[in-house]
Amino acid sequence: MSEETTMQNFVSELTDALLNDASSHQVNGIIGRSDVAALEADSWLHLIHRLKQGMMNEQPSEKFVNNLKRNLLGQQNETLTDKLRSLPARVHVAAGVAVVAGFMLITRRKLTVEANDQTDVADVAVLQQ
Repeated sequence: MSEETTMQNFVSELTDALLNDASSHQVNGIIGRSDVAALEADSWLHLIHRLKQGMMNEQPSEKFVNNLKRNLLGQQNETLTDKLRSLPARVHVAAGVAVVAGFMLITRRKLTVEANDQTDVADVAVLQQ
């Protein structure tokens, strides 16, 4: 085996052992069986420990899982409802405010038109007298 292959096998075996929470006796056995110098083995051990501590176990969001599943199954077509649901909350709020404001403007205009019609009827009645 080449030196590079030996090093790759050593690092792989050491990483697997540390990720599976192997005992220090098992780790020392892996280091003892390898042809890697003790100083270099300690460097790899320290690096793998630090990487393991830095790894966080995160669960993907449901949206990500659904999108991934849809993409893997080839279902690219999203309905309009799916697209609207995927928008951020602030867009939903802005759309709600716009709907309420539009409703208020339409209602106000209708009331203004009705008030003007009543004023016109009253003006005609006054002019006829």
